[in-house]
Amino acid sequence: MKQHRFLLFLFLHFFVIEKAYSHGDEKHEESVEKPKENIEVTAKQKEALKLVSDAYTKNVEGIFQKKCMDCHAKNNDLPWYSVLPIAKGIINNDVKEAKKHLDMTEGFPFKGHGYPVGDLKAIKESIQMGIMPPLRYRVLHWNSALTKDEKNLVEAWIVESINNLKSFYKEKKSEKTND
Repeated sequence: MKQHRFLLFLFLHFFVIEKAYSHGDEKHEESVEKPKENIEVTAKQKEALKLVSDAYTKNVEGIFQKKCMDCHAKNNDLPWYSVLPIAKGIINNDVKEAKKHLDMTEGFPFKGHGYPVGDLKAIKESIQMGIMPPLRYRVLHWNSALTKDEKNLVEAWIVESINNLKSFYKEKKSEKTND
C-alpha cells in the first residue's frame, strides 16, 4: 500500500503539480504583444539584432544546445523512453508547448510569442526562479540544470542584449504612440 501511495505522489508531483511551476497550461496569448508580420526593420535595428545574435552564437548557443534545445528546438534525438506509450504523449506535448513559447531552432532572435526583449526577460526570469528545465525533466536528466557559471554567462548575455536592443524597442514604442 505504501508503494502505491508513493507512486501516486510521484505521478501527482511530476505530471500535475509540476505544470504549475513550468509554463504549463498558462494561457497568456492575450497578454503578450505579438510581433506584427512584415515589420520594416531599420539598418540600426538590424545592426542591433546582429550584434546580439553574434554574441549569442559565441557565448550561449552551446549552453542552450546542451540544456534547452531538447524541448525548445526541433529535436530528432529523443531519449529511448520517448517511444513508450505514456511517455511519448507527455514528451510530445511538452516539446510542442515549449516550442510554442520559445523556439530556439534558428538561433537568435528566437521564434515564439513575443518580441526578442520579452523573450530575453522571460529566459532571465526562468533562470532566476529555477523553473527551467522543469523538475520532472531534471529528474531524468541529471545534468540538465544550468551550472552557476552557465547561469552567469547567460544572464550577462541577456543584460547586454537588452541594452543593445533598447533603441530597437524605443523606436517600436514611439511607433505605437504615433498610431
